[in-house]
Amino acid sequence: MLKRVAAVSPDQAIDLKLVDGQPWITVRGQIDTEVGDALLARMIEHITSQRAHRLVLDFRAAALIEDSLSLLRRVRAMDAQPELRAVRTAVICTARTNAYAFLEGIANQHGHELRVFTDSALAIEWLKSA
Repeated sequence: MLKRVAAVSPDQAIDLKLVDGQPWITVRGQIDTEVGDALLARMIEHITSQRAHRLVLDFRAAALIEDSLSLLRRVRAMDAQPELRAVRTAVICTARTNAYAFLEGIANQHGHELRVFTDSALAIEWLKSA
């Protein structure tokens, strides 16, 4: 089941589906502050309604254009949501850029269990290992 949960513009979308039993959010288009805000809101809504403890964020069709300060603000916004602390999150991207490495590092420093992968099978394996 695929559910469009947000469309910020015609070439930007956030879709939600289940893959191998895992909630899977796919983001398409450029991930700027507006898309990041919409994504965080959808994550919180889904996690709260489904009581999810695992989540996949698929950014392979997206371009992360937020700078380090914006990413830090995003993690701090996650800090304000206690339901996100109990969620193991796998981020899948096409290339592990400095931005993704920074996101993983700062999220882990803030107590979030988040890892970045370029291989979806490894991401699912990691999610299920806990």
